[in-house]
Amino acid sequence: MKKKTPLIPKVKFFKSSIFSHQDSRRGLIGLAGNLKFVSDSKQIKIINVTKKSVKKEIIGNHRHIHNSNQWEYIYVLHQNTKIKIFEFRYKNYEGPIKKKILFAGDCVCVPPGCALGLLPLVEDSILIEISNKVYNDNYEKINLFE
Repeated sequence: MKKKTPLIPKVKFFKSSIFSHQDSRRGLIGLAGNLKFVSDSKQIKIINVTKKSVKKEIIGNHRHIHNSNQWEYIYVLHQNTKIKIFEFRYKNYEGPIKKKILFAGDCVCVPPGCALGLLPLVEDSILIEISNKVYNDNYEKINLFE
């Protein structure tokens, strides 16, 4: 009888819809659709990209140790849905480094053991990270932008 190999989760991409509104009182921006939130979320980070970071400062560039069981869900927001927002680099375990351009509304699921890094391409973009664990030192730095 053939032995079944357990499925190893890899980085996955999915899309949601962006909505926004601005008036004299405030500006708002959000995501709608199947957001695939971690059911047992413990931490949410909201990162606002400034002009200083654009094409210079890397966000992430790490991986959570495989046995940490720490997942990250990344959501990209920006008013303009047609421009490139982030250069996303990732690595599924010991596989090669891959690259994908992210636009507003793009979402990424990063399982434990997979590496991630983002290079902001425009200012005023927002990155939301939701994780099933609170930040601690269960990660290792990996340079995906050499």
